[in-house]
Amino acid sequence: MNPFLLLLLIFIMPSHAMAATLSFSGSNAPLHIGEERELSVLLDAEGVSLNAISGAILFPSEMLVVDHIDLGSSPVDIWVEEPAVRSSGVISWSGIVPGGWSGVRGAFFTGLRPGRLFKIVFRVVGAGAPAFSFQDLIAKANDGNGTAVDLVGRQSFISLIDGYSGASSSESDSLAVGPSQSTGDETSRRGILWYAALGCIISLLFAYAVKKISNRIF
Repeated sequence: MNPFLLLLLIFIMPSHAMAATLSFSGSNAPLHIGEERELSVLLDAEGVSLNAISGAILFPSEMLVVDHIDLGSSPVDIWVEEPAVRSSGVISWSGIVPGGWSGVRGAFFTGLRPGRLFKIVFRVVGAGAPAFSFQDLIAKANDGNGTAVDLVGRQSFISLIDGYSGASSSESDSLAVGPSQSTGDETSRRGILWYAALGCIISLLFAYAVKKISNRIF
């Protein structure tokens, strides 16, 4: 074959690079200091059979502390390094899946779905809008050669954390409904004063009418 033609075919042939994705899943409802929030780390193999994965998660340690990490339902069978906080604001991990893993199979859906690598339970210690991101991500394919898989991490955010404590429900409730209660009280007070004034006017008019009638009779 013509060498030039062979080179051209190599460049125009479609690429089938292997890739996988890590993302976060959890509620985005606002938090208060003292409350906890669960954040799941989801792995989407995107059809690739994986047998090794490692990486790290960055989080703002001035706003959040890790209460615990749940490894239940993880596709990783052997943790070389279990997910844990190993420096301020950094959770790292490393694990292998003998035989490979390409996704979650189910009886009520077709195809493969992402699986939960692990779940992090955070406790809020400071106000702000915390962001989470991945770094140093590595994944290997279950192909007998340990082929590198492009592992992409998606950043995530949590809604603004309020600066008051959410530990006491009565306190948070009073903060939440206080303005509307005071407004309601003020409205009621004005209504009472208005009806009182109206009653006085009616009484005066009635007394005046009675006086007029009395003068005519007598």
